[in-house]
Amino acid sequence: MSKFQILTRARWRQNFAGETYLYWLRRRPALYVTDPELIGEIGRCVSLDMGKPKYLQKGQEPLFGGGVLKANGACWARQRKVIAPEFYMARVRAMVQLMVDAAQPLIASWESRIDAAGGAAAAAAEVVVDGDLRSFSFDVISRACFGSDYSRGREIFLRLRELSGLMSETSVIFSIPSLRHLPTGKNRRIWRLTGEIRSLIMELDRARAEVLEVCGGDGAAAAAAPDFDMVSRMRTVGMVVQETLRLFPPSSFVVRETFRDMQLGRLLAPKGTYLFVPVSTMHHDVAAWGPTARLFDPSRFRDGVAAACKHPQASFMPFGLSARTCLGQNLALVEVKTLVAVVLARFEFTLSPEYRHSPAFRLIIEPEFGLRLCIRRAGGQDATSQADTSTAPVHSSHN
Repeated sequence: MSKFQILTRARWRQNFAGETYLYWLRRRPALYVTDPELIGEIGRCVSLDMGKPKYLQKGQEPLFGGGVLKANGACWARQRKVIAPEFYMARVRAMVQLMVDAAQPLIASWESRIDAAGGAAAAAAEVVVDGDLRSFSFDVISRACFGSDYSRGREIFLRLRELSGLMSETSVIFSIPSLRHLPTGKNRRIWRLTGEIRSLIMELDRARAEVLEVCGGDGAAAAAAPDFDMVSRMRTVGMVVQETLRLFPPSSFVVRETFRDMQLGRLLAPKGTYLFVPVSTMHHDVAAWGPTARLFDPSRFRDGVAAACKHPQASFMPFGLSARTCLGQNLALVEVKTLVAVVLARFEFTLSPEYRHSPAFRLIIEPEFGLRLCIRRAGGQDATSQADTSTAPVHSSHN
């Protein structure tokens, strides 16, 4: 969905339609919902008769397949039951050292760029950090899932990135469904990438199975994570992360479809109704967040989400809504806090004069022209005085 479409809906809501209004997508009714009580009803609904819209399943099948993100009904419930324990905080806490290790290539890359810029205490390198942050995240996932570093998973993640770009070029709402079956150049690239990704994943699965068979046991467990407690105590970092997710949530909409007639509070939603909850609109709602809703103010989360806004279930949903909340939110939050702790201990950042602020609404919200930063070593350190330890950054950031 384009930025123009989102802005048009917001203006329509403000000037004409009110908090909740009905419109049509082809022959299907669609409800645009910003009423907190109704969003709460949608969130509290645990019936398998409501789920992800079928047009999203079909239109995004090459990227997500039949996985838990797009599945519905008993299939979704079974997948979530199997996967959820892997993301419990008890498991995530054992991954902190893994995350610190995964950050080392990023740190080395930035330090080498600073050295290339002169290496002196005040030297700064201008870096578009998007690719580095994605590489870090991919590395964490690859180490956690496959026991390998990012270099072995590189081909998978590069193809996934290319595929997600192709999938976001055309709106799955307003495209013609049958066109995805035609052998166009774009469709052929999607089909090729889908096959390559599946083959690469299967190769890593087989390699891992072979290693376990030869070496015995259940595989090498992640190193103990003595720094998890320190990361969890970083309240300021946590508030900054929460406020960033509020201002720039990963997804623009929570979307549901009713698979039978359903009563949601005072609303009767007929079978086949699409429900659109605009995440960014709710995150910037002055009625919920007060007059500073559009300002960056991490202190609003000092006493938690419940005290930060009215109707927290409806006003803050960076990881989705209720029963279908993102399974990986614990991993994501600990991962980003760990990375922030590591890099802040070593580097200082300012926005580049070349930075252009333009959030792009693709499959996720991301900077259209990249996040361009000027990076220098923290505290005026030069290359010779920079400590070379992997656990120290977490200690330093906490202190």
